Amino acid sequence: MKQDYALSVYWYQKAAGHEDADAQFRIGAMYNEGKGVPKNYIEAMKWFRKAAEQGNSKGQSFLGIMYDQGKGVNKDLVQALAWYTVASASKMDASAVELRDELEKGLTPHQITQAQQLAVKYQRKIDLRKTSSKSRSEKRVNP
Repeated sequence: MKQDYALSVYWYQKAAGHEDADAQFRIGAMYNEGKGVPKNYIEAMKWFRKAAEQGNSKGQSFLGIMYDQGKGVNKDLVQALAWYTVASASKMDASAVELRDELEKGLTPHQITQAQQLAVKYQRKIDLRKTSSKSRSEKRVNP
């Protein structure tokens, strides 16, 4: 059976509109690969960021990759390392650990420190968002 990527994009966008981080990641991947939509790294970055900021480890890893390779954004190895570090912390994406460790080898101690500080900042923002989302959900269930 032939996969209809355009139809997949349609349904992922519907789910993404409801803050579904996995759907947001998948839309980013489709833009990154040009499946069902024209290849567009800037659009891929947008969707990877949405997923990453909700705690999706694949979105975090791919955001790191985009910064690492300069796709859809200026190449920024400090940002790349920060996002690899955040993704690594979830222990859900083993490749993020490898990407982080490999990138660290080529950076200065100062760059590594900057990336670690950013990673802490990003993780706090993600945790805060998760806490506030959980709180909103509980209010809907228990008015």
